[in-house]
Amino acid sequence: MTAEPVQDEVLSRLMRVYSEVSGARRVTVESQMCEFWEDPTVEILVDSDELNALELEFDIEFDDDTAMELYDATLHAAAMLIKKMIQEQSDRNHDS
Repeated sequence: MTAEPVQDEVLSRLMRVYSEVSGARRVTVESQMCEFWEDPTVEILVDSDELNALELEFDIEFDDDTAMELYDATLHAAAMLIKKMIQEQSDRNHDS
């Protein structure tokens, strides 16, 4: 499997979780600026329901510093971060 399909799969899963959990606070399509946001920032806070949902979805654990990176990350950047974390976790599991 190449990096691109894995990235697409992580991004689609991230977008699904983001939509489900963050729907109450996200800018809606009808809002005045949403049409300009092709890739909105995630704005997921440390210890939030969204972060917990992502940890469950991807079976990873965010430390506070990594979780803080998510706040300003776009969905694509967040997907790259999550993919990297999944890969690092997989590498650690293979090494042990």
